[in-house]
Amino acid sequence: TRYTLSMASSPLFRQLRDIGLPEKSSLVYAYLLEHGSAVPSAIALATKLNRSTVYAVLQDLKLKGLVTQIE
Repeated sequence: TRYTLSMASSPLFRQLRDIGLPEKSSLVYAYLLEHGSAVPSAIALATKLNRSTVYAVLQDLKLKGLVTQIE
């Protein structure tokens, strides 16, 4: 399973935090902005978050309409 962005936005972590995304969500979303799409394990490795945390964050971002899951 891969995830990709469902809307264009600024890739800057600070801007994501400024608009109200939590820190972990901002890390994951910023990574996707920079890389376009990625598997959760790659996101976890790059962001230093636990893989289970990345899955939870991706689910939250998906519910908010910020990312789309690609099978």
